[in-house]
Amino acid sequence: PSPTTPSPTTPSPTTPSPPPATSLPPPPSPAPVPSTTSPATPSPATPMPSLPLPPAPAPVDQPGDGVWCAPGCGSGQQQACPLVVALHGSGDLNAYFLKEHLFGADFGQGFVNGSLSSLGSFCILFATSSSGEEWDLATDTSHIVDLTNVAIETHNIDRSAVFLFGYDRGSATAYATICTQGEEGPFIALAAVGSQVPHYSRTSWSPTCCENHGFHLVHMHGTEDQLAPLGRRNPWSCSLPGPFVHVHGKTENGCHGHHGLSKHQGANITAFERNCTGKGSASFYRLVGKGHNVLTPELWSDAWDYFMHKKR
Repeated sequence: PSPTTPSPTTPSPTTPSPPPATSLPPPPSPAPVPSTTSPATPSPATPMPSLPLPPAPAPVDQPGDGVWCAPGCGSGQQQACPLVVALHGSGDLNAYFLKEHLFGADFGQGFVNGSLSSLGSFCILFATSSSGEEWDLATDTSHIVDLTNVAIETHNIDRSAVFLFGYDRGSATAYATICTQGEEGPFIALAAVGSQVPHYSRTSWSPTCCENHGFHLVHMHGTEDQLAPLGRRNPWSCSLPGPFVHVHGKTENGCHGHHGLSKHQGANITAFERNCTGKGSASFYRLVGKGHNVLTPELWSDAWDYFMHKKR
């Protein structure tokens, strides 16, 4: 029989099998910018990694604008503080999983009453998508920038210390956001956790990974991650994290490389951070033997240390 005609002895199924319970619809491709040339049609993307855990109960009520500020920071305070914009993973629409695993189950009360002061003195915005559902890489990048700019204006934020943090699908969305915004955007540095780098192109459908070279990047990833593998590029991604870190740090910013261990997680670090000729830099933290969920207070501490070294 021809490839399009099922064998008489092996009838084709009449009902397609449902997708796995943890899979999500693929993120929409960004809309092409009008051009005088006809762009090539992109191939369909496959679903991005899904978070296989349900969200935990909210420890306390979320502030109306999603911004938590440590004592001494925020609206009406004299001190201008850093801002971290945190993007949740798939299935964690209220960021409860992200909060609990980074900061502990008592995050809400502990952060505002000062008992978690060792985390740092900053405000953090747990952003949500414009639809209230999963992140949409085509529409939520500008939405995230808008939310960030409002938080900067209303919470007395130090504009030299505005950072982006993303996990799982939130990490892919964070890459798309910082690549789309360009160097004129609010973010100084990105901490990306547990994703590959999504396709991005500002001017056509060509699969350019990122046209913004002027930001600092730390990518953290478990070596045994099966949802976003380090050694096999998913069809929806533009680059694996390791090669992207090398290109962003060494090729695009002229940074010299070195190796080491992170202070809090003991992660294996490949860094391009020294004697840079460009405005950006990059480091790759490999968490040996870890899987997809690598969120811990120690990971946050490594990310926070990185952010504080990159403050302008």
